[in-house]
Parts: sequence; structure tokens; C-alpha cells
Amino acid sequence: MPETSLLILADDLTGALDSGVQFAKKGIVVRVYPSPEAAAEAAGENAGELAGTDIPCETVSVINTSTRRLKPEEAARVTAACAAAFNRCAYFYKKTDSCLRGNIGAELEALMKASGVKRLPFAPAYPALGRTTEGGVQYLDGKPVHETSMAQDPLNPVTESYIPAVIGKQSAIPVQVVPPGADPHQAQNEREILVFDCKTSGGLRAIAALLKDQDLIKAAAGCAGFAEALMEVLPLKAEHREEGTENALKGLPLLVVSGSVHPVSREQIRAALDSGIPGLAAEAEKLGRKGWGSSAEAAALAEECAGFLRDRGVCVLGTAAALEGGKEAACDGDAGTIAGELGKLAAATAGKCGPLVTAVFGGDTLSGVMEAYEYSRIVPEKELFPGVVLAEAAGPGGRGLIITKAGSFGTKDLVPRIAEYCKNHENRGDENHVRL
Repeated sequence: MPETSLLILADDLTGALDSGVQFAKKGIVVRVYPSPEAAAEAAGENAGELAGTDIPCETVSVINTSTRRLKPEEAARVTAACAAAFNRCAYFYKKTDSCLRGNIGAELEALMKASGVKRLPFAPAYPALGRTTEGGVQYLDGKPVHETSMAQDPLNPVTESYIPAVIGKQSAIPVQVVPPGADPHQAQNEREILVFDCKTSGGLRAIAALLKDQDLIKAAAGCAGFAEALMEVLPLKAEHREEGTENALKGLPLLVVSGSVHPVSREQIRAALDSGIPGLAAEAEKLGRKGWGSSAEAAALAEECAGFLRDRGVCVLGTAAALEGGKEAACDGDAGTIAGELGKLAAATAGKCGPLVTAVFGGDTLSGVMEAYEYSRIVPEKELFPGVVLAEAAGPGGRGLIITKAGSFGTKDLVPRIAEYCKNHENRGDENHVRL
């Protein structure tokens, strides 16, 4: 185990990768596990038996806890169990959603208890992606998040932008809002969460430096932007990286898999289809039936998709809501089942096409793809664009290159930009690469 190590806990898989890549691109060894069970298995423990274990930590270990839509008490239990299992780590970071989705109050309190800290710094701003914090209010592109498209998120609608109120729904721990440039005053309570206002990436770096000076970096929380700032003050060592992977981006077809119904992702997919990129959709009613992804009908759809990949080098595959839905497209059926069957459809396509790059939009969809591809760990390599991560995944099913992003991230022309990157860039020998 490295002398100094960090555990990052994220409530969805794209968020886990987005945080992990901030360290990987600086040469630090990072392992991302798609579930607590995968982390336990990698350490030789019984699957799912994290509680009471004592697992060695990589320089940076990242666990997807999949707690965003759990009940608060269950989310807290999973967070605490993961932190306790990796108690050899010197530092802990709770990656939260930059638009305040999920069980933020419950999980911050759980991390405080598990790590033993009395004051937890929380900087949820991600200025590079338009997320800022002012007066304790979270903004997206200048608007309070509950007044943006996040209010219509079909799975995690955001109804509150004032961060102390968000935390207060699930935790009684007092919250102090810290303005830019101010030192947090001495805690007036036994425990306290410090919410830092921030509008710039430089502001995040200033917060990280302040926390180091005040010895408040053992446990912290925020999104990927703050994780990148903390990297500069945490005593984590870069390690020698082996030469590049056998997989190269250049020449491989690109399969884009989207189950995200967030308006940003739907706009990106629609722009891709309008530009002439082929796309195939499956109805949620079919994907909601367990086993449909292995059916003859799914196999025919996978063959059609593989044909586009062979002939055109790129194809979009997803749910009908993600590809064809209107402005207020709904997500019908169980999200986990839909993601799992869509993952099987993608795996069947890959099986008919051969080596490819899989780009996945949305955390649930990524979890379904990981399971279907039989990948149990991920090594993030580099950030292609803000919030868009290139990684190598591996497991019993083999290994391959994946590109991921959260549903709400990216510009309208993202799919053609990814396709162009894959067409023109060799991944072999990249300075940010690490082998599994």
C-alpha cells in the first residue's frame, strides 16, 4: 500500500471517473471500481462484504457507491461501510453531484463519522462546466440549479439551490457558508460542514491551499473540479507508467451508447443524428423486460448496428427516449433494468463487430455496459474534453477502451468531436496512459 493514499466515493460511475481522471492525468495511479462489491473482490474479500474489512488502498482508489437514488439511510450505510473498509487511506473525498442531486446530507454526515473529522469542507463548484456557488446557492450557467433543466431531471429532479437547506433535509449537522477569501471561523458546534462559495477555478485552488494551511484536508467533499484542486495540495506521488496499451483509438469504430434522457444528452444525440451519424433505438418497454437484450430481436438490432460500425465507423445506440424523445421525454420502466438490457445490446454489438471504442452517456447506462462487458475495474487515462473521460476497462470479459460522460455534460457537437478524436489520435504511448 502506498504510504499516502486517497479514497474517493462517488454516487454514480461517470462521476467516479470524472474525479479519478483529475489525478490520473498528473501521473498518479488510479483504480476505479464500478461497485463496492468489485472493490471487495479486487482485494480478495467476499463479494459485498465490505463492512469490517481492512482493504489496502491504491494511491487513489475510487468507488462508485450507486447511492444517488437510494433512501438516505441506506446511502449513509453504504458510504460509511466503504470508508471503514478503506480505513488505511490517509485521505477521503466524497464526490457529489455539481447540481446537488443525490443524498448529499446523509452521505456527508456518514463520511464525517467514518473518517472521524469534526469539520468537513464542501466545495461543490465546478466553474469549468458553469457550476458556481454564491452565498451558499448553487448556480448552473448563472441560474439557481432548481430553475434550470435540472428541475426536470426525470430520475433526480432538483428542487432546492441553497446548499445548507439541501444538507439540512438529511442531516442536523450545522452548516457554515464561507465567502471567497474568508477564513472559516472556529466551529461553534461539536461538528460542522463548511460550504465554500466559489466562482472560478482559481478560487477552488485557493480553497484547497487554505484547507492545507488549516489542516482540514483529511476528509473533504465536492465535485471533480475541487478534486483537481485538492490534487495540488495532497501529498500523493506520481509513479512510473508502463508503455502504451495494445488498444489504439485510431482505426477503431466508435459505438456511442446513450440511455440518458437529460436534455443536454438528448440535444447532443439529436445533433449527431442530424449531422448524418446513424442511430438505432430500442423502446423502453422492450428494454424494461429482463432478458430482452439477449433475445433474437435484440441480436438483429445488434447486427444492424455492427453493420453501421463496419461501414461508417460510428453508430449511436440507445433508448428511444434518448434518441427520439421530445423536449420532455420521460423515462418509463425501471432504470436499472433498462440500463442492464441496453448494456447487453451494446455487448452483443461489440461481439459482432470486433474491437471498438465504446462511448457511454449517463451513469446508469455506464453501469449496465460495465456489467454486460464483464468489466470489473477501470483506469482513467485522460480528459478529452471537460467532463469527458477516456479510460481503459478490464475484467473477466477482457479489456477495452471506453469514453464516458455524465448526462448533463458537454457541448451540442460532442459526438462528432469524439468521433473525430478517435479517428485521428493514437492512444499508444500517450503520456497520461496507465496499464491495468
